[in-house]
Amino acid sequence: MPGNYRGVHLTTILSKIAEKMISINLMPFLQHRAFGENQWAFTPTLSARDLVTTLVLSWILAVCAGKKVGTWLSDISGAFDRVFKPYLLAKLNGFGVGPLFLNFLDSYLSPRQGQVVVQGAFSDLFTIADSVFQGTVMGPMLWNSFFSDVAIPAKCAGGSEKMFADDLSVFQEFDRSTPVPECKAKLSQCESQVHKWGRQNRVSFDAAKEHTVILHPLEWHGEAFKLLGCMIDPDMRMRLAVE
Repeated sequence: MPGNYRGVHLTTILSKIAEKMISINLMPFLQHRAFGENQWAFTPTLSARDLVTTLVLSWILAVCAGKKVGTWLSDISGAFDRVFKPYLLAKLNGFGVGPLFLNFLDSYLSPRQGQVVVQGAFSDLFTIADSVFQGTVMGPMLWNSFFSDVAIPAKCAGGSEKMFADDLSVFQEFDRSTPVPECKAKLSQCESQVHKWGRQNRVSFDAAKEHTVILHPLEWHGEAFKLLGCMIDPDMRMRLAVE
């Protein structure tokens, strides 16, 4: 059942060298123009650990200032395999990527043939299209470029977005006295606009990984959630992470 598997591209060293040579000029340009201000993945000097640390410290500062933090977390299903090529090329063109690179990428992102092999048993060949190809050198930076404009709907209600690859988290500070339903209504407005972006860009968000939480030691609401591998208690005491 090849549909149960995600393709990882086992390319030759020569192919990887060619991708790296092309990326020498393209990668810095996309980092500067296409990734957005709050994408932490596939970016030199930044890591998931840095992002978790920064966020937890910002929550502590908010609580000390008499605030609580509303949080909406989401994740795209099969992200790298849900990149509609014409949309990606149009976005890259909008960022200022020139025709020489665009022509190359148009060919590079053409459909490929895949096959699943399990203990010597081969599936039928199938076509992999509209994907940025996991296991390739250029796949991550192309995903970041495709995903970056989700920041616009993410902060439509006044929150601040943070992204790590296909993980999107939106945080918004509220006065501690703000009723929970009012906080959730603001976050719901953000969620609705992000889902609209998803429909427009032909991607879907994994409902099982979406959470709406209010962070505060006393005024918390919601269940514990995993943020980039670290368990976060809504009362910010980090019991689950310590355990």
